[in-house]
Amino acid sequence: MFARQLRAGSVLLLAGLAAPVSGEPYLVKDLNREPANEPVELFLATAVEEVVYFAASDPAHGTELWRSDGTEAGTWRLTDACPGRCSSAPWEVRVLRGQLFFSADDGFSGRELWRSDGTSGGESRVRDICPGPCSSNPYELQEGPGGELLFFASAGRARQLWRTNGSRRGTVPIETVCTTLDWQFTCSYYLQRIGGLMLFVVSDALPTELWRSDGTAAGTRPLRELVPDLPAVTSLPVAVGGFALFWSQNGLWRTDGTSAVRIKALNDLTTPREYHQPLIRGVWNGLVFTTLDGGALVRSDGTPEGTFVVELFPDGSGVEDLIPLRDAALLLTSDGKGQALWRTQGTRETTEKVFSLRSAPNPTARRWIEDMVALGTGRAVFRIKHSADHLDETLEVWVTDATPRGTRRLEGVLSGSPSYPMMPAGDQVFFLRKSYYDARQLWRTDGTEAGTGLVKDFQEAPGSSGPLAQLAFGGGLLVSAQTSDTEAPLFHSDGTRAGTRVLSEEAGWGSGFRRVGDRVFFAAAEASIVPGLVNRSFAAKGLWSTDGTEAGTSQVSDEVYAYRPLATFHRQLFFSAGLGIVGPFGGVDVELWKSDGTGRGTRNVKNINPYFFDTGFHHICYGAPSNPGPGVVLADRLFFAADDGRFGRELWRTDGTRAGTRLFFDVNPRRSPELPPACSDGDDGRRDTGLSSNPEELLRFHGGALFAADDGETGRELWWTDGIPAGTRRVEDLQPGPAGSAPHGLTRFGDAVFFFASATGNGEGLWRTDGTAAGTFLVHPLAVRGMPSWAWSPRVVGDGLFFVVYNETTGPELWTSQGDAPSTRLVVDLRPGPSGSYPQELVDAGGVLVFAATDGETGLEPWRSDGTAAGTYPLGDLNRGPDASSPGPFTRIGDTLFTGAWEPVHGRELWAIPLSKN
Repeated sequence: MFARQLRAGSVLLLAGLAAPVSGEPYLVKDLNREPANEPVELFLATAVEEVVYFAASDPAHGTELWRSDGTEAGTWRLTDACPGRCSSAPWEVRVLRGQLFFSADDGFSGRELWRSDGTSGGESRVRDICPGPCSSNPYELQEGPGGELLFFASAGRARQLWRTNGSRRGTVPIETVCTTLDWQFTCSYYLQRIGGLMLFVVSDALPTELWRSDGTAAGTRPLRELVPDLPAVTSLPVAVGGFALFWSQNGLWRTDGTSAVRIKALNDLTTPREYHQPLIRGVWNGLVFTTLDGGALVRSDGTPEGTFVVELFPDGSGVEDLIPLRDAALLLTSDGKGQALWRTQGTRETTEKVFSLRSAPNPTARRWIEDMVALGTGRAVFRIKHSADHLDETLEVWVTDATPRGTRRLEGVLSGSPSYPMMPAGDQVFFLRKSYYDARQLWRTDGTEAGTGLVKDFQEAPGSSGPLAQLAFGGGLLVSAQTSDTEAPLFHSDGTRAGTRVLSEEAGWGSGFRRVGDRVFFAAAEASIVPGLVNRSFAAKGLWSTDGTEAGTSQVSDEVYAYRPLATFHRQLFFSAGLGIVGPFGGVDVELWKSDGTGRGTRNVKNINPYFFDTGFHHICYGAPSNPGPGVVLADRLFFAADDGRFGRELWRTDGTRAGTRLFFDVNPRRSPELPPACSDGDDGRRDTGLSSNPEELLRFHGGALFAADDGETGRELWWTDGIPAGTRRVEDLQPGPAGSAPHGLTRFGDAVFFFASATGNGEGLWRTDGTAAGTFLVHPLAVRGMPSWAWSPRVVGDGLFFVVYNETTGPELWTSQGDAPSTRLVVDLRPGPSGSYPQELVDAGGVLVFAATDGETGLEPWRSDGTAAGTYPLGDLNRGPDASSPGPFTRIGDTLFTGAWEPVHGRELWAIPLSKN
């Protein structure tokens, strides 16, 4: 794979250095020539035999699932479940019958169950359990008694036990086990197999109880239905072959899933004052080991006579961890003064101390064992951390065979990072090393100095400039681009290397570009690195503006923080921002501001939310933000959403003055007795607060504005205002009831507004409105083969409306409409099957649509479409081969399309795509 990327990169290098071929994409300029400097995420997930599976990130694919066998050649990315720079954040990885099952979020269907055949690109969604963008959050993936995979997931307002054979049809719910989702992942947990049954814990209602399941609905029930006198569990059950042991308040119990019996009373093992709660630490050779407060170690083979106290550790030591090895169980104990390793075979005679941390060299230094994992069957690896320093090198790697002589430090070995636990994989152990706070390197050890080394350095890649933000302006492209770890100057580019120049080094890390007249406003920041503390920290540098020249780029105000542009009104920029950073325990008091481009003309319009909130830390209070949202101008007034701390987040209006800024309409008039945490004397005059309607997607239309809001009774629906309270009304209750139709994507197309909404709660359709109830109707249900769909990203291009539709049978694909049912259709199935092509970054490029998508062969690359299958084709393979360049965003200037894109030679840089030849 590396060789293929290198060959492809060499071609791109020549393309970037030589004059671009007409019509071919070309690299404008490599603005960041330093090594990779983007944060890298690494999370070890699971291991099967000698292979470890983990989550890792790169600039083109986000955080995805990787694998490694401990060699560089055997380390590669398996998935791109969320194509592009987004992250699927895979978790809960389980291997079953040669397939990998995992939880992932593709950005369209929420967090769902996925599988991989173990090859790069061989991933697919198993089933969209919670249909649409909601997440079922599958977890506790375990092999069931029938060889299928069992797990917990939510298809709605309850949590169920599910099973799957890896197919959509074979993925079905077994039984609802929790009806209260307040605790989310903890209402049902610890799924494990005992013989031909599964055992798990449910804490949906007190007391916490055991359930059993044979993989069927009839065979899934609370164990107390079979054992009426079964007490509540006080420790997690531990499976030992065909039975499991668990503790209750009155003793140790044994169950096979059909019956249960107490095998030992707690008072027979210790006195009440010597224990608080028994904790099962692990299993070795069929023996379950439990610790009791006071230092007692109890072992049990599941029989009364085989359950007894093995050891009472001195000084009240408690067992922190147990690692089963071939010849003994290895115990880590601590008494608050130091730690020790013990070994035991389950009898007092075989229980002995192996290693004491206080007897190690330099006994006066405070040190502790960070973590410990098994290395194969006969040894374990553990790491010791010093308190004198917090750098990676303060960790020592040790190996032990559970004997004093066989416990030693691996000399001269880099240790990894304490924030990331080690992961055993057969006869080797993987661990992560970091740079500042980010894990950057994957390492492995076999317990010897020679067998310890670097597997992959994720920073061995070219640096990327981004670009971070861009805007068409002044006949070229205004660009904020990163050139080093801490520098990201403001550039202007005409699409050539020579014409790509720095406008300002001081106006770094520009964001929020907004054009007002002949100037562009933006926020700037300054980055710095503090070794050992953080990778990169930012200090705001206020509001800036530019006319596209170096001399015309200057700071407007140094007092603006958390800047976000709202609208142009009265030839001024209105924006949300805060005056200063309030401290480490709260955010910025974000309110409504305006600027005419001068320091004197940049000021807060009004402190809409005058109240304070308690941070929860020593009664430290900060000003509560109103967080003004995007606005729309009607009848010489700016309308926007804000929260004044009294009526909730509602619709406001302003004429640009403090006196003229006030609440316009309280869409949701309901009240709540709940108040934010009180400050100072606890009384700021409020006795209740208003519930919010959360107005969003304000769109100017026919002398008024449409928006989505929730009035607290009919749910989230479409609303209209003509700029006066009496003319503000709900357009239509498309889905009766408190859920609402949740309209979104409001887009003016022709003489109407189109949007997506659900009238049934099961999938969305394309709707049209003229602002009246009679003129609001369903254009197309968007269903495919009887399956519901959900839609995003509407864009008007030429005489057509383009958007993305997700359906479980097709995955996300590109659709188009001319405003009626016959013309509403799939443009072309770029990637046939449920995987989908994941269209994104949709933009009008002079009458044709440009977007990024993957056909399954070339990764995420730039495409264009005129709304026909024949007129839909790629604009280039910027990262040659199956890997993605993940282009975007796209900005058209004349006949040239500018975008950021990644390839392995230059990293993510600014590219240009000529449109005249395409």
